[in-house]
Amino acid sequence: MSKMAIIGGILAVLAVFFLIAVLLMSLLLPFGFWMGARSADKEYDDWVNSSSAGDSITVSGRIDEEESQYLFGMELHGYRFKGCDNGFMSKDDIGDKGQIIIVKIEKDSLGIPQVKSAQSMPITIGPNVCCCGLSGTVFLLGGILVILGIAKRGKRKGASRDLKEE
Repeated sequence: MSKMAIIGGILAVLAVFFLIAVLLMSLLLPFGFWMGARSADKEYDDWVNSSSAGDSITVSGRIDEEESQYLFGMELHGYRFKGCDNGFMSKDDIGDKGQIIIVKIEKDSLGIPQVKSAQSMPITIGPNVCCCGLSGTVFLLGGILVILGIAKRGKRKGASRDLKEE
């Protein structure tokens, strides 16, 4: 087997390995892991009870309750994660009941947890799609190198056979 075919085979095997690894990690690791988010149902209530004004946490979880209120002419949205006793506030509508979100929550000067930033699930799927696309591209490149290496070897054998016949 030629060097090109060996290199192509190695690339193809590595690409398949990394593709499987990325798919397994995306299925087995909790949502928000790549963004450093903690699981809301495990850590949010503890943080609310032990943190002070100015502290923040990034958590991911499923919205269990959502309500909107008008206070002093401004609309505020209240949310609570599934499995949590404590809620948080946001000036913006960041999701609906049942939706999985990642939020950075900070306690204001009054000790009320408020959302500083929020992302929904489709945004966090991007890195997995990119990794899978890259693995697929490397796999195709490896396959092409294997085919070219085998074809090159076949031409070389054919040329040496022709020389022996003469």
